[in-house]
Amino acid sequence: MSTAQEWKTYNIFKLIAVDNACFIGMSKSEPRKYINNIKKRGSGMRVARHMSTVGWEGSRTEMIEKFVCLNADDARLRHAYWIKQSGACLNESGPPGR
Repeated sequence: MSTAQEWKTYNIFKLIAVDNACFIGMSKSEPRKYINNIKKRGSGMRVARHMSTVGWEGSRTEMIEKFVCLNADDARLRHAYWIKQSGACLNESGPPGR
């Protein structure tokens, strides 16, 4: 029986709207797949409501970091770090204590 832990890679990226409002996303899949899921969810997320208002056309994504870690908690902390660093206004909730 092996006790070795498996490392996971998370993509942390920025979605930038045409009005320069931004959203920091995190996903094990490519950012485009995550963004397509946001579009499908519709108005349930602040970022989806905003993007529907200003339009998805002309928006862009920037890869911030490919973060390698042992667990999702580490990834969530890193995601929160980037939200705080960027001042992302379209994220539903900021990092703890914000």
